Amino acid sequence: MLMKFLKGSATGSAVQAWAEAIESRDDVGLEPGSQEILKQTLFELANPDLTRKLTPILAQKLIDDLRL
Repeated sequence: MLMKFLKGSATGSAVQAWAEAIESRDDVGLEPGSQEILKQTLFELANPDLTRKLTPILAQKLIDDLRL
């Protein structure tokens, strides 16, 4: 979804809605060993008013962090 945002095929609002939908589901599994960063990233994307507004720079940073 972050790549779609960077390519211009998803808006910040679409990313937020997607993250909200994923964040609140208990039946979506998160990869073991990456659960904490995935939860943190989903929270940040789902709550831009509490964290930071999604920008291309932030999207790239989040992608880079997820790759580590």
